[in-house]
Amino acid sequence: TLKVAENEATVEAEFVEDYGAIQITLDHSLAIIDGNSKVATNVPQAIEVNSVEMTRNFKRHSSTTITLPFTVDAAYVAGGIFCKFAGLSNSGSGAVVKLMFVSTVLQANVPYVYVPLREKRSIDLPAGETVSIKTEESYVEFGNWQFRSAYSLRKWVEGDGEQGRVYGFIPSNQESDGVSGKFQKLKSGSTLSPMRAYLIYNEAVMAGRPVMKGEAAASALRSNISDLPDEIG
Repeated sequence: TLKVAENEATVEAEFVEDYGAIQITLDHSLAIIDGNSKVATNVPQAIEVNSVEMTRNFKRHSSTTITLPFTVDAAYVAGGIFCKFAGLSNSGSGAVVKLMFVSTVLQANVPYVYVPLREKRSIDLPAGETVSIKTEESYVEFGNWQFRSAYSLRKWVEGDGEQGRVYGFIPSNQESDGVSGKFQKLKSGSTLSPMRAYLIYNEAVMAGRPVMKGEAAASALRSNISDLPDEIG
């Protein structure tokens, strides 16, 4: 409400730009990211912001998947450990996903597995560090397998073309296990919230593409969809 001399008026105004789960102030001083939201999120053009506040519910040592819409030095992000997808292999207990700790830079839109080191409701990000916000779904590939990011609420229903070859990450409930958890084949009706990631077996790998180093170890996982395991450690 503004009052000038004897005249009084009420003014309604938007002070943020709405991009779904991401709200950015008009002066681009702050981006507020709701990591618990199920609203589709789309920032099509890069926006430079001076600071970021990201809220999301995390349990100590309960691994989860995460996708960040900006690039940031991992050393500036306190409160947890980020791991990148490094392929698949076979072990005595079955198929396993290989993860590598990230100690350098966290890339925008790249899917990660995140291990919170304490129970918290936010990701601690550096103050005064300008970052560029932009959403674009991407993936990390290893042979026929892709670890994909998501910025919209995904739901797999009966008859979906991805049914039978898509896996969601199930966190570990044992605190001492650190990064342990598993990828579980998703059933009809399964959903995935925005700013998470999922694993999928992709049949349409380019014919004749050279086999990457280490892919031969996962050859048993690249056969037929009906042979895919129900769980991947």
